[in-house]
Amino acid sequence: MPDILLADLASPANPGDQAIFLGTLKLIRDCLPGSKVTVATRGFSHHDVYERLGCRVVPSYPNPEAIESDDCPAKFFRAAETFAQPGPLRDAVREADLVFLAGGAYFYSCRRFFPGLTFLSHLTPVYWAKRFGKKVVCLPQSFGPFQSFPAQALFDRAVRRMDLVLFRENISGDWLRRRYPALESRFHFMPDLAFSLESKDLMPGGELRSPAEQSGKKRIGVTVRSWHEGQNALESYLDALAGTLAWLMSDYGYEVSVIVQVQSRKKNEGDEWVSQRLLEKLGRLKPAAPVNLEVSRPYFDVPALCRLYRSCDFLIGMRLHSALLGFVLGVPALTAGYQHKAEGILESAGLRDLYLGTYSQLSAGGLQSACKKVIGENVRWRAEIEKSLGRARREIRRVFDKNVVPLIQ
Repeated sequence: MPDILLADLASPANPGDQAIFLGTLKLIRDCLPGSKVTVATRGFSHHDVYERLGCRVVPSYPNPEAIESDDCPAKFFRAAETFAQPGPLRDAVREADLVFLAGGAYFYSCRRFFPGLTFLSHLTPVYWAKRFGKKVVCLPQSFGPFQSFPAQALFDRAVRRMDLVLFRENISGDWLRRRYPALESRFHFMPDLAFSLESKDLMPGGELRSPAEQSGKKRIGVTVRSWHEGQNALESYLDALAGTLAWLMSDYGYEVSVIVQVQSRKKNEGDEWVSQRLLEKLGRLKPAAPVNLEVSRPYFDVPALCRLYRSCDFLIGMRLHSALLGFVLGVPALTAGYQHKAEGILESAGLRDLYLGTYSQLSAGGLQSACKKVIGENVRWRAEIEKSLGRARREIRRVFDKNVVPLIQ
């Protein structure tokens, strides 16, 4: 009965990250039955969410939760608190038989000088694991590039201490191989662990009705997020998206649900303000439009969010995780990228034609053309998604059995 530490989980306030965690937990319990699972999370205040799933919970270190709640200047005075209690995570690493770095993350840094606390919390479990002689598996995520020399140097040191590095898309895999050719044997592709889930895992209780069965109404789900790099491009994308939605309502009779997937008082993390901005633009184009703003406080749990996605004919997402959840539910999701991970994951899944390009490249004409294809071939796309996820689940299990399980035996 191995002791597994799943380190550096994001807060369950991000339902996409929570779905990846659920997929990871399902995989561990299927392949390593009887495992005791400890999770180290940057959302320790929500520890009850993980405890209800039978996990022991400790905070990440450093734990950025105290300074991630808002953008006020006082957060800098709270930063010192995050370094005050290394003991719980350090002890959890010492007690574990195998240390996993949670999947779904993105090892990169856009800061020019020194990385933030979230970046550091990715790395501390690696350093402690090697200090205590533990094996480390980096579950599938995305990597690079790094804007600052300190971030790159810290990652260089950490990656050499990882026994297995799983990447979830080939853009990241190519980057790893180019930078660390001597470590290539440790690098392996594994699809995003959200794909190990099935609809019944996300929506227990048989709530798997189609949009027509629910209401007979045609509906589009939309997610947008703020992105601190390229604010002008974001405004242009919102204009193009608003124009496309107005066209879909006028010409096709769709209702629109703008879904706030992530709640946060931090402008660059939460989706509510940018969702409101989209509604303002859409309201100027179609003042009486049937548009719903879907929001839940403090945040959506996974089943509630999935019920919304399941009620849609298709999704237009700037949140990659909304696309992943949509695919698991069998819902086509057109995806606008803001980093390479969206392009890479859709291509690796065989769903490249659902990738719209980066949000900074998109026009209303391009969006409308992509929507026409999904509307006209919705049934085919649902079948393609089902086949793609079947392949992904088999690949996840094959890689885990071949490369991860031997590390614990």
